[in-house]
Amino acid sequence: MSKRKTVVFATCTFGLSETQRMTQIARELKKSEVFDVLVAHYCPEDEPFSFAKIIKDEELEGILLKPHVTKDLAEHVFAVDRGEKRGELIPAAIMKERVASEIEFLQSHDVACVITGFNLSFYASCRILDIPIISVLSGSFQWWLSRDPKECRMPDLMSEGIMKLIPKKLSFAMMHWFIFNYAGMSKSMNKLIKQHHKKPFTGLMDILSGDIFFSSDIPEYIPIENPPKDFYYTGALIGRLKGDIPDEVVSAQKYAKEKGWPLVYFAMGSSGRPLFIKKCLEMFSNQKMAVISPMKKMLEKDEKTRGYTASENVFLCDWLPADKVNPLCDVALIHGGQGTVYTAILSGTPFCAVGNGNPEQEFNIEAAVNHGFAKIFRRNRVKPEDFLNGLIELFNDSDAKREIDRMSVLLQRPEWNGEKRAANKIIELFG
Repeated sequence: MSKRKTVVFATCTFGLSETQRMTQIARELKKSEVFDVLVAHYCPEDEPFSFAKIIKDEELEGILLKPHVTKDLAEHVFAVDRGEKRGELIPAAIMKERVASEIEFLQSHDVACVITGFNLSFYASCRILDIPIISVLSGSFQWWLSRDPKECRMPDLMSEGIMKLIPKKLSFAMMHWFIFNYAGMSKSMNKLIKQHHKKPFTGLMDILSGDIFFSSDIPEYIPIENPPKDFYYTGALIGRLKGDIPDEVVSAQKYAKEKGWPLVYFAMGSSGRPLFIKKCLEMFSNQKMAVISPMKKMLEKDEKTRGYTASENVFLCDWLPADKVNPLCDVALIHGGQGTVYTAILSGTPFCAVGNGNPEQEFNIEAAVNHGFAKIFRRNRVKPEDFLNGLIELFNDSDAKREIDRMSVLLQRPEWNGEKRAANKIIELFG
């Protein structure tokens, strides 16, 4: 039996980007043979919305905890995340079961630390057990909050309905207060923590900062002056699904070349809204551009979009290795998730983007806009012609192409390999 300490990666396996981030670091850490490595999650591999297969693909040991994630819970989490529903991301009854399950699991191992992103219950469990927890997320929240309010674009949640009537300076202060001081989203977590006589969370930022924060960015892209204590840049963590380039992509390339049209990559991530995805695909119909879109499974999730038939110039497929396909495209329309944004930058593909409702996505996009190679749109105000015009403008913008290529070079520096840098820092801190 191994005498090594264990590092636990707690991932939300119904989210593609998070699953990729966690497994990339876990794979690299496993190579070092300093720790035993486990990947804990709640989503059975056979669920259609699950990305747990990636754990096995990376030859990692997965631990499936209970209660399992259901389709209803996954949809609830995404709806709250997008601002479409109010309340806690994980309902109180499920949070209680999860924390009990996690405590039993963690106590059965000699755990050095836990690594997670959005697996919220583990933040509570680690606080209860005094186990260090490392949060691996975009540093765009901290970047946005550190800036002059005059320079900031307010996220959609603060720019809709009556909120858009509030002066920007006050709106920024409200957003700041919400992130740091609103404890409503941690109510059930804090109740459990208090039962164990531990310090409750003060707000969302207190939760997601963990004990140690790994910003999966490079400082040139997300520059933060005077970062908080225990804040470390790891470099970008690029999602790399295994597999070959699908036939649909080859067909799209050939079609675009024959027509002399731009080749567009369109994806809204695993948190995307099927109806919005369908609306965008319809927008591309009969336009002078060929479109590759790995949104087939997302459309199948909703009965209103299931069975959608794309037009001749739109090539619809399942999830694909975006890091191999993006470089083939001229421009992209994406949702602003960190993995999707960095894949576009690495590929040298200027992009238009619209967040799914999560402010972090908008902050990721805003950073790209500031660097001159992206355009951002508001989800409830954008018109089809806005997207189309934006894509054509970027296709013809040599400055945007030059700037994204420059950032791509910075991303690819060997010393900023995300998974290696993160794994080395874990070893340095806990080895």
